[in-house]
Amino acid sequence: MIKKKDKILLNRDLKHNPYLLKDSEFFDISKAKLKIDFNLYRDKPDFTIIIPTFNKKNSLKFVLNNFFKQNYPKSKYEIIIVDDGSDDKTLESIKKIKPSSNFKYFYWPRKKIKIKNEHKKIAKFYNRVGLARNIGINDAKGKIILFNDADILVDKNCLKKHQVHHNKHHNIIVRSFRMFLPKEFRPNLTKINNFKFLRKISNSEKPNDEKKLYCRIYNLFQEGWHRVVTANLSIRKKYLNKIGGFSKDFVFWGFEDVDLGYRLSKLKLQLIWDDKIKVYHLYHPRESGKRSNNLLSLKIGTNILYNKYLDKEIIYIFTDVIKRRFGE
Repeated sequence: MIKKKDKILLNRDLKHNPYLLKDSEFFDISKAKLKIDFNLYRDKPDFTIIIPTFNKKNSLKFVLNNFFKQNYPKSKYEIIIVDDGSDDKTLESIKKIKPSSNFKYFYWPRKKIKIKNEHKKIAKFYNRVGLARNIGINDAKGKIILFNDADILVDKNCLKKHQVHHNKHHNIIVRSFRMFLPKEFRPNLTKINNFKFLRKISNSEKPNDEKKLYCRIYNLFQEGWHRVVTANLSIRKKYLNKIGGFSKDFVFWGFEDVDLGYRLSKLKLQLIWDDKIKVYHLYHPRESGKRSNNLLSLKIGTNILYNKYLDKEIIYIFTDVIKRRFGE
């Protein structure tokens, strides 16, 4: 049971966010149009895989290839792509794919937005990834939502591994363990299915001496909400519905998933960070990019999150993150 004060907290709007656009049309998810609806199976699926994308045509085809090869009944999962206004001919590329499961592709157009000079340091465009995921959530038929990014490669047992935890617990969020691939890695169909090779050339999300500290079940309310990362993460749809999905408050890179974790923590859920569910992150300039840009994004995200909830724990946690990551 959610207390009344928590309900107020869950629905609180950040009306003073200085980064939000005045143009509300930019955030209007009703503008998204269904371009592809491949409905092969009538069964209600266990999983809905939601993949937001923006100009990721080249990596997306490899990500989809691995999901179509899941060691899981094809009638028991669906895939929803939400294209956040790509202009790299993603749709033309997707039309060449032959899905083996139910598959939908939404296109959400975007207008060109003029960025203020003081914001150009942290973004080339406004980020709608959270709201793009909401488009997928609204259309999802699966009981469990699996969020995956358009540059995250999974092995054939990914869904099975997530399902194991959801069979054991009904109040669980399952997060995978990322391995980062080097910038010089050039994917092809042979390489992306050779997971021994991928593991050999990738860097772990956490150093070996820290893994035992992270790969366990967390009480989301007490210690785990800031560890919610939607690169490859699953949760029952009913919990997302309870909190209204992702917020539009985070318009640049990062923190839309941390904000989701914070609100989900009020539902007293648990988070498992499972190092047996290894996924492979193709080179990402933000994950491996300029130190100053990442530091600025962390500070801005922390500031927005704190001003939204006025919870001092937010400052304590992310001050510590900044110190450990950047030595400041």
